[in-house]
Amino acid sequence: KGEFLYLGANDAMYIFSISDPENPSFVFRYSHIVSCDPVVVQGNRAYVTMRGASRCNQGVNALEIIDISDPYNPRLIRNYSMENPHGLAVDNNFLFLCEGEFGLKVFDISNELNITLRDEIRDIHAYDVIARDGTLTLTGDDGIFQYHYEAGQSEVVLLSKIPVTRTNV
Repeated sequence: KGEFLYLGANDAMYIFSISDPENPSFVFRYSHIVSCDPVVVQGNRAYVTMRGASRCNQGVNALEIIDISDPYNPRLIRNYSMENPHGLAVDNNFLFLCEGEFGLKVFDISNELNITLRDEIRDIHAYDVIARDGTLTLTGDDGIFQYHYEAGQSEVVLLSKIPVTRTNV
């Protein structure tokens, strides 16, 4: 969002002004229950996941959409229950949400009060994701995957996979 830095933490989303990059200044602490908490921002919206079945240990699995048009007074738009949310990415009307052993979910977020599931890939363990200009890069237990996505299509298409095998050393 240019002048602001959004940081996810176990207890909150923190907002800092970076108008002076050498001296970031605290703006706001958007509190929630203690939980793991990645955050991505697009425009005036922050997308935050909270995962309960982890070291954070609070039992809540959710996606929150937060209005950050006023970074000094963010407000919750909607909370959505999830299975086991991890990393997430947003690109235009796509929200990509990793669900650990439950795979990847792709949402249409054009109506933030009623996001819709566009696609779901359940046969992978998905932990983190980067989305940009129609290419999605996903990491998980089984490797690194690249997918293609575009407006008007409901499914993401696998482009490539770099397999990873674990060995006990």
